[in-house]
Amino acid sequence: MVLNHFIFQEIIVFILFLCIIVFKNNTVASPLLNTDDAGITPLNSCQIESSIRFIKHTQPEYVITPACGVHDHLEFSVGYISTVEQDIRYSTLNLQLKQVLKPVEMNDWGSATSLAIERKANDPHRFAWVLNVPYTRSLYDDRLFLNSNLAYRSDQNQHNVLFSASGSYFLHPKTLLSLELFNQDQHERYFQTVLTQELIHDVLRLETSFARSISGFRGQWFGLGLSYSPNIF
Repeated sequence: MVLNHFIFQEIIVFILFLCIIVFKNNTVASPLLNTDDAGITPLNSCQIESSIRFIKHTQPEYVITPACGVHDHLEFSVGYISTVEQDIRYSTLNLQLKQVLKPVEMNDWGSATSLAIERKANDPHRFAWVLNVPYTRSLYDDRLFLNSNLAYRSDQNQHNVLFSASGSYFLHPKTLLSLELFNQDQHERYFQTVLTQELIHDVLRLETSFARSISGFRGQWFGLGLSYSPNIF
């Protein structure tokens, strides 16, 4: 049964990856930031984000997330997440629908809402859902973006209200610096710095990050991320 769940996840991720080489995409997103923005992938477009986090005193974590615009203001994404908990590696499938409430325009604000469902393949009884409300403010002719998220996460063992905020500033048309503050549970807050470099215009972006808990109790990590948005047509 566990093997069947794992194979099902791999099939979904592979199908969406094939979809990505068919559609184009012009959106900008970050595979390393925890704070979501209020934008989505345009209609009939897809993108893929992947990242790896090298966490101190434990094994790396991997994430791959294809996302596609399925309606004018609706996005569907599938995330495959490989994490380590107490020396056991877990594979998690994340399904998310994201609806734009107000599109972000230059020097204005926008908002969205998303609902995500998570399930671990090798522990199918562990199930969680997350309701999130992203907010984005554009300043200085889209050179500075301020984002905030207010989310509610529920699983079998606990219920948490999560908050995150980030600011992203274009140092150069192809270089973006982001600072972020977020919490993953009720006990610890984290600070992260992300540097994004556009390698191929509107197609490929590389990210590097460094994060640590504010108290230092839960350690730190270094991250690498890629955002691929093919523009075939």
